Amino acid sequence: MLRLIRYLKGYRVQAVLAPLFKFLETATELIMPLIMANLIDKGIASGDTAYIIRQSVYMGALTFGAFFCVMMCQWLASIASIGMGANIRRVLLNKIGRFSYSQLDKFGTHSLTNRATNDVIQVQTAAAMFLRLLMRLPFLLIGGIVMAVIINARMSLVLAVVVPVFVAVMFLIVGRTAPLYRGAQKSLDQMTLVVRENIQGTRVVRAFNKSSDEDAHFSRVNGAYSGIAVKAGRFAALFSPLTALIMNIAVIAVLWLAGGIHSTYFGMTSGQLMAFINYLTQIITALTVAANLSQNFIKAAASARRINEVLDLPEEGGVACTGGVEAPESPGAPAVEFKNAFFSYGGKNVLTDVSFTLPDGGTLGIIGGTGSGKTTLVNLVPGFYGPNEGVVRVLGKRTDEYDAVTLHDLVGVVPQQALLFSGTIADNLRWGKPGADEEDMRAACKTAQALEFVDKLPHKFDTVLTEGGKNLSGGQKQRLTIARALIKKPRILILDDSASALDAKTDARLRKALKRDLKETGVIIVSQRVNAVMDADKIIVLTEGSVAGAGTHKELLTGCPLYKEICESQNAAGGAL
Repeated sequence: MLRLIRYLKGYRVQAVLAPLFKFLETATELIMPLIMANLIDKGIASGDTAYIIRQSVYMGALTFGAFFCVMMCQWLASIASIGMGANIRRVLLNKIGRFSYSQLDKFGTHSLTNRATNDVIQVQTAAAMFLRLLMRLPFLLIGGIVMAVIINARMSLVLAVVVPVFVAVMFLIVGRTAPLYRGAQKSLDQMTLVVRENIQGTRVVRAFNKSSDEDAHFSRVNGAYSGIAVKAGRFAALFSPLTALIMNIAVIAVLWLAGGIHSTYFGMTSGQLMAFINYLTQIITALTVAANLSQNFIKAAASARRINEVLDLPEEGGVACTGGVEAPESPGAPAVEFKNAFFSYGGKNVLTDVSFTLPDGGTLGIIGGTGSGKTTLVNLVPGFYGPNEGVVRVLGKRTDEYDAVTLHDLVGVVPQQALLFSGTIADNLRWGKPGADEEDMRAACKTAQALEFVDKLPHKFDTVLTEGGKNLSGGQKQRLTIARALIKKPRILILDDSASALDAKTDARLRKALKRDLKETGVIIVSQRVNAVMDADKIIVLTEGSVAGAGTHKELLTGCPLYKEICESQNAAGGAL
C-alpha cells in the first residue's frame, strides 16, 4: 500500500494540508470538554450568567472553526485521493498496454479489469480515509488520555483496563477477517469472468437455450463470493456491539467510582465528571474508528498487492519497450526469418523447430488445420510472444533487439477478429496513421476493397461506428481493419485469416490489389482456404506446430500429401473452387 503513495504526485500540497486541517479540528474537539467543565463548575454552579455567555461564545466560535477545518480537510483529501486513483489507473493501463500476449493470458481480461477498476477504487478510498484521519486518530487518542489524566489521574486508571481489552478484541476480529477479504477479491475476479462471458456471448447463450444453465452457473459463483463476504461481515458485525458494550461498562464504572462510596477518594466535580466521560468516549470512539479503518485498509492492502503484481511484472515477449528508436537499415535482409524457433504455452509445445525465410517484398502463405499454430507463429513476428528457443528476425534484426514502438511501426497486423472502436471510420483509420488525410484514407480503403461501401454511406469517412462497429457487416469490418493496417504503410503486413467473411469475388480482388500496391512490403497471409494462399511466392503447411511442407502451390501438390489432401477437400487442386 505504501508503495502506491508515490502516485500522489501532483497532489502533494493537498495531501499535506488535509491532515493539518484535521489536526486543527481535533484540537478544538479536545478543548471543548474542558470549556464545558468550566461552564458547569464555574458558571452554572455559581449562577454567573456573563461567564456562561462568554464560554458559550467560545464554544460557538470553536464549533464554527472546527466545521471550516472539516470541510477543508474533506475537500483537499477528496482531490488528492481521486487524483491518486486517476494516476494509478493511467499507469496501470499503460503497463497493461505493453504486456506481451503471454502476460495478458496469465492474468486474464476479467482480472485485469477488476484490478484497474475495483482495486483502484479500494486504494483510492483508503487513501482518502488515511488523509482525513492521519492526524485525527492518534492525536485524539493520545490527547484524550492526557486530558483524562490531567482531570483526574486516579480515575484514568479505568483506561488502563478498558484500552487493552478493546485492542485485544480489535486484533481478534481483524485477524479473522483479513484472509476472508483476500479470498473475496479472488472470488470477485471469477464472478467478473462469468458476467463478461454471458454479456459478450448472450446471442450464443440464447441460441442454445442455455440461459437457465448460465443462471445456475452465475448463482454458484455469486454464492461463493457472497458466502465469503457474509462470513467476513459476520465477524465485522460483532465489533460494533462489542464496542458499545465495552464503552458502556467503562462509563458505568466511572459513574460508580465517582458517585459511590469511592467518591471522596476520586473527588470529582460535576463538570470534571462530564469532561472525563467525554474524553473516555472520544478515546473509545477513536479506537472504534481505527478498528473500522483497519477493515478498509485490509481490503485496500489486498487490492494494492494485486495492483503491484501488475506494475512489478517485467516486460517481456521478445520486445524491449523502451521508446521509439529507428530500425537500422539492413540492405538485402529478408523481411522475416525464422530459424529453429520453438514456442510453448502452458507447458505444451505449440511451435516446434520452425524455419523459413520471407524475402523483402515477397508473399508468404501459411495454411493448416485448426490448432496447428498458425496464429501463434505470426504473433512472434511483431513480438507479441517471444520464442522459447531459436531466433525470429525482422529485416535482419532479432525481435528482442527492437524497440516495441519501432517494431510495431514496421509490422502491420490484421487479426482474426475484426475489432473496431467507437468513433468515426476516419478515427479508426487514423489509428494506423495519426493525421491521415482523406487522400490517405481513400488509397488504403481502395486497396482493402472498402472504398466501394464507404462512398455509399451518407457521411462517408465521418460515419459514426457503434461499439465494436456493430452497425457494419462482418465483411465490411474486416475490410476496414485491413485498411487501418495498410494506411501506415508497413514493411511487413500480416493478414491472420482476416478475409474469412469476404465473398470469393471480393477476396480475389483484395489479393490482386495487395500484389499490385504492396510491391515493397512483405505479406504474410494466414488462411484455411487454399485459394487465399495459392498465389503466394511460398506456402508453409503447418500441422501440430511443425512444418509439414514448404514451397509453391505446384511444388506442394506433388511433394506434400497433407497440402494435396487440403486442396482436394476444397476442390482446389486445379486452382479454383
